[in-house]
This record gives sequence, C-alpha cells and structure tokens, in this order.
Amino acid sequence: MANNSDEISAAENPMPPAGPGMFSGWRLLVMIVCAGFLAKTGYNMFVKTREAKERAAVIGCRSCLKTLGFASRIFATENSGRYPGSWLEITNEIGSGRVLFCSLDLSGYVAGQSITDAISKATYAYRGAGAVEGDAGRVVTFCPHHGHILMTDGEVLEGGRPLTEADFDTKDGKLFVRVSSRGLR
Repeated sequence: MANNSDEISAAENPMPPAGPGMFSGWRLLVMIVCAGFLAKTGYNMFVKTREAKERAAVIGCRSCLKTLGFASRIFATENSGRYPGSWLEITNEIGSGRVLFCSLDLSGYVAGQSITDAISKATYAYRGAGAVEGDAGRVVTFCPHHGHILMTDGEVLEGGRPLTEADFDTKDGKLFVRVSSRGLR
C-alpha cells in the first residue's frame, strides 16, 4: 500500500526531482536570457514612462502659457490695445488659478483656491504691465523651469533650459527677448 501511494504522487507531480544537473546547460542559459530580457524590457518601460511624464509636463506648461496669452490678448482687445497691469485684472478671462502654475511647480496651488490666492504663489510672474499690442519682442511672462516665453503677440516660444530675468534684456523695467541668448531672430 505504501508503494501504491508513492506511485500516485510521482504520477501527479510532472516536475523531475531536483538533482545536480537541474540548472545546468541549456536550462541555465535560457533562464539567464529570459531574466536579461525581462530586465531590459522593464528598464525600457521605466525610461519611456519617465520621458512621457516629462513631455506631458512640457505640453502642460505651454498650454498654461497659451491660455494666459489668450486671456491677455482678450483684455487688450477690450481695452484699446493696452495689456493688463497684473494677473488680477484678467481673473475673469483666466477662469482658474491652475493656469498660473507650471506642471513642475504645483506646490503653491491648492484646488479650489481663489484666483487672488493663486496669483500670490504663481509660477508665472506677470511682466507685461504697460505693454501694448504690437510691442515687438516684449515678454509677458516666462516659465523658470522649462524656459518657455509668452510674448505680447500671444506666441509661446519653446524653451530648452531654465530661465531667470537675467536671461532677458531689461528696458525701463520691461523684459524683452535677448536675441543672442535664445538664438532668435
């Protein structure tokens, strides 16, 4: 009867018994190749995910600046070509305080907060006071993280590196694009 139970358990278990040659030869090679393939695939997925998140942050930043540009241009159209003196003057056109923050700098943004509270902590400092439609090269605001620049004509120039106010020409407290630092026309 003991032999009979041993035979049944051996028949139910398709795995060969572990022995000295269990992980040798081609089996070891297949396991190493599979492990390497899985590691490489996992790494590639990690890199692609990180790149996608970075690209999404760049697109989100540009989108916020375009929204601010549209709001500023709407204000200027309704006010004889004069740009607002601050973000406070275009709170109706902005709609949400979220557009005042770069995707990489949401630390000051709280969902549902008033726009006036958001303005005091905004990523994008308003630099368009006193601007009029047609001010060539005049900066409304810029992203200090991505380097995107919102111009008075509503165009958002593509960034490539973090910026500070030192990267711009200043005339009477107004920021203008410095041609040499941006490689622009």
